[in-house]
Amino acid sequence: MRESVVATDRQVFGVSSTVKPNICSIDVRELVDRALRKQPRPRPTRWERDDMSNRTCSIEGCNRPFLAKNMCSMHWQRAYRTGIVGNAESLVRTYNDTSKCSVDGCNLRPVGKGFCSIHWTRWKKYGDPLILKQAPNGIGNITTRGYVMLSLKSHPLATSHGSVFQHRVILYNEIGPGTHPCHWCGISISWDKTWPIDKDALVVDHLDGNRTNNVLSNLVPTCNTCNDKRKVKRKVKRNDSIK
Repeated sequence: MRESVVATDRQVFGVSSTVKPNICSIDVRELVDRALRKQPRPRPTRWERDDMSNRTCSIEGCNRPFLAKNMCSMHWQRAYRTGIVGNAESLVRTYNDTSKCSVDGCNLRPVGKGFCSIHWTRWKKYGDPLILKQAPNGIGNITTRGYVMLSLKSHPLATSHGSVFQHRVILYNEIGPGTHPCHWCGISISWDKTWPIDKDALVVDHLDGNRTNNVLSNLVPTCNTCNDKRKVKRKVKRNDSIK
């Protein structure tokens, strides 16, 4: 029986008579050969399998093509991001035409904290939506941070470009150079040090938080740590007053 099987295998696979066939290897070859002869069946796409080509969004009134979760691309992304689907009329972002900026006389649309884009930017930078970016004539210019900058190349506090802040000039002329105590914590701070390289550098603090109010009674010498703490407190107070 075994000899007939071996002879048949030799005829089918052309095995030499001097080589003993391996029945296990013959079975593997047959499987591989069958797999190669079998043509792969193309896998249908999701649209073909579920017939989604003609499906539309399940939101009432929306005829956009279906994408996922029985919704179109816009409604599905809105539900994924905010959890609120909305209706078909809210496909385009709309605003209440009657809403206006909370500043008297401004009819622009509000974008944040009840202010329009112009007044909201002023409030965020300067703490007051009514502060103008342009400084009065003859006192220099206002920087993007809201401080008044002067051009005094001969002043001891002037930078290499010859510019110096007005509030630093006014306080320096009043208390003079050298070391002075912090108005809030009492540590020694100096004009000669530079912030943020030196922690004991002298920083000028505006008591009312208005960076353009550079009268002498509104300026005190302080360290940067106390100055940052007061900035945080003023910011939190502004946010509470807007809510």
